[in-house]
Amino acid sequence: MKFHPCSSLSSNKITLSLSIVLLFLDSFCKSAITGPIDSLDTIRLSGEKSDAPIRLVEKGGRGGSRAYNHNSIQPPVKNRSTQQKQRQNTYIQEMEQEEQSQQQQRRHQQQQQHHHQQQQRVLQQETQTPTEQNETKNTNAKLNILEPPMDSILAGSNFKVSVQVLAENQDDFTDAYEKSSDGKICISLDDSPFHCGWSAIDGNIFFSNAIEGSHTIVAMLYNNGTLHNESRSETISFTTVQNPDIDSDDDDDDDSSLSLDGISNQKVKNSSNGEVVNVKVPTVQIDSPADKVTYPGTSVTIRNIVDPPEPELFERYFKHSFICINIDAATAHSCFAAFGDTNPPFVIGLDPGLHSIEAALSHPESGDLLFQTSSSTKIFYVAGELNEAAYIVGEAAVDGATRFIPVAKGGSLSAQADGFCSSIGLKEDISCTGSVFHHLSKAWRAKELGFVSS
Repeated sequence: MKFHPCSSLSSNKITLSLSIVLLFLDSFCKSAITGPIDSLDTIRLSGEKSDAPIRLVEKGGRGGSRAYNHNSIQPPVKNRSTQQKQRQNTYIQEMEQEEQSQQQQRRHQQQQQHHHQQQQRVLQQETQTPTEQNETKNTNAKLNILEPPMDSILAGSNFKVSVQVLAENQDDFTDAYEKSSDGKICISLDDSPFHCGWSAIDGNIFFSNAIEGSHTIVAMLYNNGTLHNESRSETISFTTVQNPDIDSDDDDDDDSSLSLDGISNQKVKNSSNGEVVNVKVPTVQIDSPADKVTYPGTSVTIRNIVDPPEPELFERYFKHSFICINIDAATAHSCFAAFGDTNPPFVIGLDPGLHSIEAALSHPESGDLLFQTSSSTKIFYVAGELNEAAYIVGEAAVDGATRFIPVAKGGSLSAQADGFCSSIGLKEDISCTGSVFHHLSKAWRAKELGFVSS
């Protein structure tokens, strides 16, 4: 077979031309996908690697041309990776700076909010009433009676009561009860209504003229118009017996004398030198509750008046004395300081109906009642939870005189009759109580029928 040199050459030219065309087509496709060609690797032709640089001509914008030498161009993949890392680092730095800025803004806002809340709390405390301030405090407490001890036997008719306050927060409790005008300890003796008036912080609780026999006592806290049942103490039982060393009748005869104007001369020892001093002591006057007046609800405030002829001398020797009150012939007198406490005592839990009250001073040394200072007995009425303050006046002929008797709704009419007769010195007088009871019953029947009793 003959070989024609021209045909071989033509075949080689065609092969080279085809390779060049394929090369440019490949470059064109890459350029369309990745952008302009900025570097080229050495192209293999006929299975061989050429070390000669290939010059590619790019047509310029104005007909010029630029030559690219692939030996002087850096690989594009490396440049793109570096740029991406730089952009990523820059983005991370920007994000960190933005986060720090946001954290600073949040801290600033929190500081402003905290400062505003502090100002609001201060302003709220300045504008709150004591009652509203107490509501925000933890004033929960439990009372524990330390004295008299359970099942103890006490000599004499006078005794002290010591109460322990077990507060959940002692600071809040002390602050609330010191600022409260009615924060008191209330005592019920032998199931009587609660007598309130002793300080919950440093109260000096004292009872006088207790009858001989067994007694019970229980204590509760009162504050902001409420008797707090959760503070109720355990009921304490004890017994009082007559002290054989005390002869009250002889003491009364030796120590005092009563004048016609209600002023008695009471002998008191001078604490500095032991000298016995005569002090003029007046009788106690009950200002509240008023005589023969009906009060709404179940409680009354007690106000007494002591007007000594020698005020300075009286206060000097009677500064440790008490004004003792007795409601409804109770088993003992509840005693409150004669000086120092500006808030009057009060009684809670009275049954609707008629009640009686009397008061007297205690001796500053022994605590015994000075009966020559006793007030006259007053009659008053409470209307109960219905707050019905209206009452009617019953008319009765007693001991040859016409008496006008306020009649309270509810309660026992016989008890009201007995109380009234006792107040005028006719205690247990059957004719008095019978006549008064009859007229009180008649008055209420007329009231219920809508008539006015005359």
